[in-house]
Amino acid sequence: MINISKRYFSVELKDCKFLGKGREGKVYLVPNGYALKIFNNKKNCEDQYTILKKVEGSRYFPKAVSIEGKAMLREYVGGISLGKYIKTKGFPQKLIFSLLCLLEEFERLGFTRLDISERNIYVEENQQIKVIDPRKVYVKKISIPSTLLKELEELNVLDNFIKTALEVKPKFALKCMEEINRVNY
Repeated sequence: MINISKRYFSVELKDCKFLGKGREGKVYLVPNGYALKIFNNKKNCEDQYTILKKVEGSRYFPKAVSIEGKAMLREYVGGISLGKYIKTKGFPQKLIFSLLCLLEEFERLGFTRLDISERNIYVEENQQIKVIDPRKVYVKKISIPSTLLKELEELNVLDNFIKTALEVKPKFALKCMEEINRVNY
């Protein structure tokens, strides 16, 4: 019998817990508590590592630890996706405010892509949020989170989001409302 063992960062893959698979690769929980992301290609791995290093220090992103070929070791992010959270626990004001602060952080960090999908935003137990898969944030130019708005509409919480945004970030809320009217969700 041939025993083929895959190792990343001196860790046997068989010793890791599989967390999930996405468009760009697979994610595992390493015994030391970090997340191991194995990308489908090296360029996407390098791109995401570069983004995470550039935003290091922001509370909304996991810390990238190391890169090795198509694999990246980063801080583990617990919790569940924003969509799953909303379906099971609702969309409290604190979470809406955190989401608005995240979008504001995108601008502060100089992102040109201000859009994100709910599946890439994780809500931790304390209702803090983190982005697990930042992609093309300095390449694409999208000034409104249109994907997120559409997903919030599908979850029947867009009205609550816009109402809160009007109270705390009125300019942003008006831009979102223009987008909603233009696309007609």
